[in-house]
Amino acid sequence: MRTLVSPYHLFSFAGLWLAVMSTGCAGPNSVAASAPRIPFEQLNQKHHAAQLMGLNEQPVVIHFKEGQEIPFNFVLDSRLLALTPPEMKLRVKSAFFLLLRADGPPLLSEDGIEFEEQPKNSFMLGFAVERDKPAALHLRLGVRSNQPEE
Repeated sequence: MRTLVSPYHLFSFAGLWLAVMSTGCAGPNSVAASAPRIPFEQLNQKHHAAQLMGLNEQPVVIHFKEGQEIPFNFVLDSRLLALTPPEMKLRVKSAFFLLLRADGPPLLSEDGIEFEEQPKNSFMLGFAVERDKPAALHLRLGVRSNQPEE
């Protein structure tokens, strides 16, 4: 005599499998909610440096405050070109948060809560050529740009 599996058993096994598989797959918002918050200006403190080195164990959220000036290093890795590094600083126009985690790319949030929003960013490389001026290489990075999305 052959016994058939009840469709209710199949449903409960499928539900159990889904519940087990989804327990370790928290979204970025829930990951960020439980991550320690580190103000950018405190990153050089020893315990925060240890937190950054331990991203495999626990993600962190770095908080950038409006008006803050951040030293910026542009690195060019090339056997064709050399860079004369100017001293550059970025000025934070509006507070934001950066989620760093081992299992995904860094994510930005403007309120420290919503990290899943994916606005378009942009990258452009071209030449600036004007009459009576030396030609220049033009690099544009758009991160949460003021330009309207197309």
